[in-house]
Amino acid sequence: MKRVGLIYREKIIELLLKEWDNTDTCLLVGFDKVKAFNLNQLRNELRKEKSKMFVSKKSLIARAFQDKGISCDSNLLAESKAIVFVSDDMVKITKLLLDFSKENEGFSLKGGFIKDKPLTFKQLEEIADLPSKEVLIGMAVMAIASPLTGFLGTMKNIILKFIWLIEELKKKKG
Repeated sequence: MKRVGLIYREKIIELLLKEWDNTDTCLLVGFDKVKAFNLNQLRNELRKEKSKMFVSKKSLIARAFQDKGISCDSNLLAESKAIVFVSDDMVKITKLLLDFSKENEGFSLKGGFIKDKPLTFKQLEEIADLPSKEVLIGMAVMAIASPLTGFLGTMKNIILKFIWLIEELKKKKG
């Protein structure tokens, strides 16, 4: 018969792996002496962005990595106390976590993974400097629409010049 503690730990690992199956990206964070109220506010913000923060023992996070077949730097795991599972906009979540770490001493973004590829803190800072998903989509649409807009403007000018020419011919004949 299994002990309750062992069943509890297995259930936590199962929950971590289930969350991991729903997303490709996870970020590891550490926190010391961060007020529970502030941490709950962060969790609410993450929920609004369709992401979740899962606080757990380091050993259980390491076990989840092991079960997932991902090799992770032991120093990264030693400093991490929670995993943030990112479902939608990684840039927005990374910015949110970095801003929270600036406002709350003791909270820090340690690193992360996209699928099984590790991300360092420096890479996460670079990701946070990117424009948001909406801005990138807008830039792509503008890049596609720009030549069409220029073409339509040129066609409009040709038609206007033709109309002005006809008007001038009417004035000369009339």
